[in-house]
Amino acid sequence: MKVLAVQGGYVIKNAREVLKDHYVIVEGERIREITPTLPQDVSEVLGGPYDIVMPGLINTHTHACMTLFRGFADDLPLMTWLNDYIFPAEAKFVNEEFVYMGTLLAAWEMTRSGTTAFCDGYFFEDQVGKAAKEVGIRA
Repeated sequence: MKVLAVQGGYVIKNAREVLKDHYVIVEGERIREITPTLPQDVSEVLGGPYDIVMPGLINTHTHACMTLFRGFADDLPLMTWLNDYIFPAEAKFVNEEFVYMGTLLAAWEMTRSGTTAFCDGYFFEDQVGKAAKEVGIRA
């Protein structure tokens, strides 16, 4: 089984425990240990001495596919934005493909910024699940 290390100048274990100059050792898909020294069986090292290693972020409120509406009349009061722009746009454009494609984009963006899971509430949640699975993020 492949063993890799993620090196960090700071490894954040939790809110009260931050380790300086450590390696997070990953075997397969599981963290095996966190150690200040690099074990002999490591085949690859990611990160470096100036990086921060921390738990993944969780986005607890999303309408993921609405990434496709990003910037759409977003400078208006909430109710004007919803009633005059978003609700009509949703009626016209939202379908299974829209939700799938928009969620692919949102999930890709989330994984690129350290988010490892998200909670979504919108339409066609089976398509949200399909996109999340394809990208490799928990939903």
